Amino acid sequence: MWSQEEIAFLMANPSMSLVDIAKKLGRSESAVRGKRSRLKIHSGVSTSQWTMDERRILRENYGKVARETIEELLPSRTWDSIRSQASYLRARKWNIE
Repeated sequence: MWSQEEIAFLMANPSMSLVDIAKKLGRSESAVRGKRSRLKIHSGVSTSQWTMDERRILRENYGKVARETIEELLPSRTWDSIRSQASYLRARKWNIE
């Protein structure tokens, strides 16, 4: 059972990572993900298809600038998503460093 304080914390911190929330609340990442979903709390991280502009940014910067810079250029993407997309594009012979 989730307390009102825990629910309030989830609602007040939509962009906090699952790992950090789970540690803070003493819950599993799976439990936090499920509760967020049931409460319709969205993290602000995109799960949509990559746009050509995002792919261009990735192609021009991945492997050339610091991770933090790429995260700033693609604020709606997680680092895992960025790495995954770079791998996907490399496999399809896009020019990714």
